[in-house]
Amino acid sequence: MLPTLREEIVVYPGPTNYAGEPSWTVHDPTRNRFFRIDWLTYEILGRWSFGDPGVIADNVNSQSPLHVSEEDVNGVARFLVDRELIQSNFEGSARLFNERLQQRRHSWWAWLMHHYLFVRLPLVRPDAWLGRNIGKARLLASRFFFRMTMVALVFGVWQAVTQWEQIRSALVDTITPSGAVAYMITLGIVKVAHELGHAFVAKHYGCRVPTMGVALLVMMPVAYTDTTDTWKLHDKHQRLMVASAGVATELTIAIWATAMLPFLPEGPLRTIVFLLATTTWVSAIVVNFNPLMRFDGYFILSDWLDLPNLHDRAFALAKWRIRKLVLGIKEPPPETFPAHVERILVALAVVTWIYRLGLYLGIAFLVYHFTVKLIGILLFCVEMWWFILKPVIAEMKTWSARRAEWWGNARSRRVMIAGGVVLLLLALPLPAPVGATAVLSPSAVHFVYAPEAGQVTGMRQLGEKLGEGAVVAAIDSPSIVSQRSVVAAEVESLRRQMEGAAVDPEQRMNLLTLQSDLAAAEANLANSAEQAERMELRTPFAGKLVDVDPDLRSGDWVGKGSAIAVVVSEDAWRAVAYLDADEARRVKVGDRANFVPEGLRGSPVAMVVEQVDPDVTRSLPSGVYAASAGGDVLVRAKDGKMVPEGSIYRVRLKTVGIPDKLVGHSWRGQVVIQGSWSSPGWRYLRAAIAVIVREAGF
Repeated sequence: MLPTLREEIVVYPGPTNYAGEPSWTVHDPTRNRFFRIDWLTYEILGRWSFGDPGVIADNVNSQSPLHVSEEDVNGVARFLVDRELIQSNFEGSARLFNERLQQRRHSWWAWLMHHYLFVRLPLVRPDAWLGRNIGKARLLASRFFFRMTMVALVFGVWQAVTQWEQIRSALVDTITPSGAVAYMITLGIVKVAHELGHAFVAKHYGCRVPTMGVALLVMMPVAYTDTTDTWKLHDKHQRLMVASAGVATELTIAIWATAMLPFLPEGPLRTIVFLLATTTWVSAIVVNFNPLMRFDGYFILSDWLDLPNLHDRAFALAKWRIRKLVLGIKEPPPETFPAHVERILVALAVVTWIYRLGLYLGIAFLVYHFTVKLIGILLFCVEMWWFILKPVIAEMKTWSARRAEWWGNARSRRVMIAGGVVLLLLALPLPAPVGATAVLSPSAVHFVYAPEAGQVTGMRQLGEKLGEGAVVAAIDSPSIVSQRSVVAAEVESLRRQMEGAAVDPEQRMNLLTLQSDLAAAEANLANSAEQAERMELRTPFAGKLVDVDPDLRSGDWVGKGSAIAVVVSEDAWRAVAYLDADEARRVKVGDRANFVPEGLRGSPVAMVVEQVDPDVTRSLPSGVYAASAGGDVLVRAKDGKMVPEGSIYRVRLKTVGIPDKLVGHSWRGQVVIQGSWSSPGWRYLRAAIAVIVREAGF
């Protein structure tokens, strides 16, 4: 005999599903839970009072186009027992319900983990209040208000586009601790309005709203409204309207706040409206429309596709597909969908898994960094276990339990071979060039400037090779020539006076004074000679003349400090790069490298590693290496210096030959060093171990 249905169980007509078949909804009023059933289950439940599986199956087969077996009836019985929709007067019911009770009694740590990860806190019972105010709320759903909102949307978008710079500047100004508090308060107000939107629309369609409150998701407060009663709605469009009401409410607030912003003067009211405009657009579109978490976007998509429990069904289908593709397990799918629907559900499941992996990792790191270190480590482990490791281990256990179904078949062999090859590639040392931002410049550069104003009397040609000490250009300075002539005449005069003083007794008493004046004059003459010699502009090393002013000719006049030319050494050019510790270990003196300048086409410049510093670099000599300037070194400003975020080592390289095409400028670019071979897997493992060791220390 079949177990007896509970008397309070109610069955409501449901919407037509995606395949065009009718459906029904079973309501358990005691627990306020709803279950969607198909046509076959409905026909069986309609004859449940017959009490015998064979009689029920025969009656359904004779009075409907369905074909039902006794096993189908027993399957419905198992469904009713699992959902506790039957009375507790059948044989073995005491043992069954006792087992269920024991399963629900968790240990204290399991209870704590569950309530840390998710807990609901009902705050109000709004159903009566909603009933009294539903008439006022309907005004916001009128056609007139909708049209006015569309006008406000067009105006607000136009204003936002034309005043975008002012809006962006104001947004940057709010990124402060007090601004963050203001955003949190504004977001709380918006979320209350969001939940009221769900509640009023549900009440409009005759549904009961028993509670509203706050749910704590990993200790993060999230507002919620209990709209479970919407399962009674036969029309899919009505359920979709309830699911969309919260987002629609937020968007309405954002539209009107954006439209009002240009009309408000500076002050508290404008600040509040600005916060409403910016916060609400982001929370409505980025957060609530996201179908990858169980927020409004998920329920909107679920109601639109008319697929209740969308994620669970998509996950089950994706697991079935993965088992089939990876292990070659041949089993019927958990549900039968059209091919395009199946592809959409599998893609949704995979994208959701990837998204949640990143999200849960981010939450775990936030929990770790914003709590006491010991508690942070424990909570981080809880997050990693509950959200990431536990589902993976559960699936691996399923694979292990079904080992006999896939072990040794062609598909599993190919997958294991491919997996082994991947592991081998991760474990074996492989050639892995080391890339980094580098600056290439000549080993020596001499900038030639005019020390004084004057006339150019000699000038070498562009590209001319010069020896050490060779004259690059000569400048004739009239002031220096005139000064030298005056000083020379003074020296000559003082010498004659000394000769006269040597034979004239009357002048002999001035001899010491004349000697002193002559020494000073000769010093001035020597200084003038040095100045004149400096007007011959020489190179301190052998090199090549580059970057000559094309308009400069012999006979031209130049001012003091004017740039004349640049001489660069013809020795090998040098480049400097900065590598992290792991990359620096793989580079040694003599390794080959190639340098590709930015903005210059052609073959790369061949180089060789000349030196690897043994000590870490404390600060960067130039901002061109910083990530903020297009380099690859993360830095922070400290005491006017650019301090690297991590441990980096300076590597010096020199060119093989002279790169003529680079002329005399310094060039930033990418250098690729052929370092020692390395195992990719070992590099990642070592980095992970280093992080664990560093963070585990107290």
